[in-house]
Amino acid sequence: MNRNQRQPPIGNSRKLFEPEDQWRLRKSFMEKMQGKMLSNKSLLTLADKLVNVEFLGQEYPVHVLKKVIKSAGGTLIQFRRKENLQC
Repeated sequence: MNRNQRQPPIGNSRKLFEPEDQWRLRKSFMEKMQGKMLSNKSLLTLADKLVNVEFLGQEYPVHVLKKVIKSAGGTLIQFRRKENLQC
């Protein structure tokens, strides 16, 4: 992404029928990662994969999972604590 291009506001990224808990995790992840040299498409893709793994049990190749987990950092742990989920 060109440095002069602005990413659209994160709030505009919510999906029409996205459950509140999934949106909170995606939003938190995107806020953490915004401005870290990712294109908007890459940011949205990683956020979707994180939600798919956490809520839907989706499986991805190991290299994809490593990238998602590395990018998520403490976001997932913080989310689980706030939601009183098992870490």
